[in-house]
Parts: sequence; C-alpha cells; structure tokens
Amino acid sequence: MLSPSEKDFQRKYLEQIKNDYGSLNIGIGMTLLSNLINAIRGVTEIESSERDRTFQSTIAIVGVGLAVSSFVASIAGQFPGATNPKEAAKYPVGLVISQLGVAEPWLSPVISATISLGFGILFAFVIWLGIKVFESLRK
Repeated sequence: MLSPSEKDFQRKYLEQIKNDYGSLNIGIGMTLLSNLINAIRGVTEIESSERDRTFQSTIAIVGVGLAVSSFVASIAGQFPGATNPKEAAKYPVGLVISQLGVAEPWLSPVISATISLGFGILFAFVIWLGIKVFESLRK
C-alpha cells in the first residue's frame, strides 16, 4: 500500500509524465515535421512558378523585339535612298546620324540598324506593358 506522501507524489507528477510522454511521442513529432516539410515545399513551388512566369515573360519580350527588328532589317533595303548615303542623309534619322559624325560609307547600314533596333525596342516595350497590364488584371 502506498503511503500518503507517495500518493501525493503519484497524483502530482503522474499527469505531468503523461503530458511529457504525449509531447515526446514519435507519431506527433513526425506529423509536425511532415506538416513543416509540406509548408516549405508549398512556398518553394510558389517561388518556382513565379520565377518561371518571369522567365517566360522575358523570353516573350526579347523574342518579339528580335522578331520585329529582324523584320524591319529585312525590308530596310526597300526604303528609298537606303543604298545611297547622300539621299539617306536627307531623311530625319539619316540627318541625325550624319550629324553624329558617322562616316558616309557607314551611313546606310547605321541608319538601317538604328531603325531596326528602334522598332524592336518599341515593340518589346509594348509587349512588356501588355504583360504588366494583363498581370495586374489577373490579380
């Protein structure tokens, strides 16, 4: 039979031992660990999808810019005065480029490149703006 002090001890500490055993139980610890791993996995997948979306947007912008630039460059030889540097210097872009000190033999190719890059950058900006507007409407 237990003495009164032993009964007090048993009553006092038995509940604490049960609580400690429950918190140290492997099943509960594993559940908590599994939930933590799943939360980290979810955050990682969200960040990965945002990176993928940013990468796809960048590729779209660069692709449109390059496509427009190459299209304009391919038809640049059809413009009047494109092959004659003296006539090319009469047009606004040619006038500005010739005033910058570009030598006459290089005037036609520089004008063609400037117009091609200008259109490419302009259309890339338009696509970038469209993507930003679409993303803001989607949220």
